[in-house]
Amino acid sequence: MFNRRHYFLGRNPCYIQCPNCYHQIVTRTKEEVSGCTLISMATLCVCYWPIFWLPICFPCCHNTAHYCPRCGYEVGKKRNAFC
Repeated sequence: MFNRRHYFLGRNPCYIQCPNCYHQIVTRTKEEVSGCTLISMATLCVCYWPIFWLPICFPCCHNTAHYCPRCGYEVGKKRNAFC
């Protein structure tokens, strides 16, 4: 029987067991712009264009993906706080 562990992933790297290669690792993180961030930028562009770029500057508007540094498997993803 396969035992899947559930991890609570945040914005920072964390120490877990990779579900793909089963090594104990510290995840490698990468911030990604989400679709919600792009929609927020488009809305600000229409409403008040001088500040349309602000959502791209705040980390709380980005998703954080966690990867295994050994095998490259995407362990999980932390969604942004606003969507």
